[in-house]
This record gives sequence, C-alpha cells and structure tokens, in this order.
Amino acid sequence: MLSTHVMSQRDAPVELYRRRLDARGQNVITPGIKLSYDHDLARPLWKARQIRFTWGELSDSIEHRFGFVAVLGRWRLWEGERFAWTLQAGAGLIYRKSWRDVPGYLGDNALHQSDHFLPGYEWAVLPLGDFNLLYRFSLTLQGVWSIFPGFPYVIMQSLGLRWRF
Repeated sequence: MLSTHVMSQRDAPVELYRRRLDARGQNVITPGIKLSYDHDLARPLWKARQIRFTWGELSDSIEHRFGFVAVLGRWRLWEGERFAWTLQAGAGLIYRKSWRDVPGYLGDNALHQSDHFLPGYEWAVLPLGDFNLLYRFSLTLQGVWSIFPGFPYVIMQSLGLRWRF
C-alpha cells in the first residue's frame, strides 16, 4: 500500500517513517494484505447488490501493526467491457499498535485506548469505505486499484488481484 498523509503535521518524528518516499514523510510504503468476501444480496439494500466483509493487516508509517475489519455495502458505479468502478461504504473497526510510547508522538487522541479492549492498541469504530477501479482479465480474475480516503489524515492506495470462485 501507499499511504499519503494529507495534513502537513506528522504524528511522530519523520525520522521514524523509514519507508518514506520523500523527505517530509508525506508518502510512505505500508506493506500488508487485505482479504474480502463479497456476498450477493437476494434483494438490493439501499441499491447495494452486495455486502463486503473485509479484513486488512499492514505495517503502518512507523512500522507498527495496523489493521481493520469492516462490513460494507458494495455499489457498482460504472461498468464497461473490461473496466468497472465500484464504491464500498459501511462501518468498521480500525486498530494500530499504540504510538503513545513513541518518543515525540504528537497524537491528537482521536483513537481510543483501553486496558480491557485490544490492550496495547489504539482503536476507533468509524464509517469506512473505498473506491475500486477494476480491470477484468477473465471471468474469475480482476486487477484492483483501491483508494481509501481516511480524511483528514491519510489517503491509502493499493494494487491487488481479485479472484472469484
């Protein structure tokens, strides 16, 4: 994944962003994996024809564990012979290994921390969603460019494959 920080302020000293692509740490490589299951609905729900269950794990900007779990409605906005544009939106849980013990951490406490729920992690339940540009290689294999707008903090992008069976 490529994480692009929208705000000029960083939550931690830029020196900790070891996979940064620029001196300011605005663009950072954040490797990980995202798995999804799309369930076809018998009847559309708010015009969504599918519900997506998704889970992701990656290494965040300072190489701490970051993840999310979400349930999303899935809308096909446009479809051509080979390309399609989709929108996924719903609710999810995001979590990351706490940055609060990182020297120079400048967090705004937007994320929660608890000794009982996900101890050692910061987390939040949020509305989540992403846009996907799909390229159909075959009936069962598609290339995916995914854009996850995490405003006002970050925009995450990923490239991957979608396999239908």
